[in-house]
Amino acid sequence: MSLPKRHKTPTEGPIGVVLAESDPARRAAIGALIRQSPHLTLAAMPRDDQELVEWMHSGEPADVMVSGASIRTHRAERYELLGLARKLRPGVPIVFAMGSEIPGAVRRAFGHAELSLVSARDELARVHEAIIHAATGRRYISPRLQAILDSSPLTERQVEILERIARGEGRPEIARALGVSESTVRSHTKELYKRLGVNERAHAVAVALRESVIMPPRSRFTTDDPGADD
Repeated sequence: MSLPKRHKTPTEGPIGVVLAESDPARRAAIGALIRQSPHLTLAAMPRDDQELVEWMHSGEPADVMVSGASIRTHRAERYELLGLARKLRPGVPIVFAMGSEIPGAVRRAFGHAELSLVSARDELARVHEAIIHAATGRRYISPRLQAILDSSPLTERQVEILERIARGEGRPEIARALGVSESTVRSHTKELYKRLGVNERAHAVAVALRESVIMPPRSRFTTDDPGADD
């Protein structure tokens, strides 16, 4: 059952939070934060994948879901539950606590515009800020993760092209996928080579992987999940 999308306003009372975190220490810390805040209330606290699925199907109300990177599915594909949450609960914003701070993983998660992002290493105050922002319809990226995004030597489009190069795509295929001309792809490629200090495809991919500018290529048949490389 999909619930209509809505955002909480400051006058409507405490924000109902679903805390989907299987790590005991983080669950206890964030749970205490929610209970102690006059602006928040704990709507549910599923401890594993099965309990989270049951909540998503239950129709019980909530304003925000906080999902830790330790939540796993019982199948091989990691973070599949985030995709299921977007499908079953499109009206509930997700604050995703990343366990990895590898630039490629952070950039990939950032590409999912519906997710607010914090690091598992962030202070609890940042988690609180993220919940408030998400509940009121605003995306939140913690300063720690934003600094990682800002440190990239490449633009987002250059990273996207480089990721496709790493998957073995040629210039015509990249141009079709991005809806641009081959000459545009060529220009971006020349510039990213210059920024990485290389002059050919294989070297560019090797440097980008070594510096975590991109993540190792994923299969084209896997789910496009933000934390798949954590």
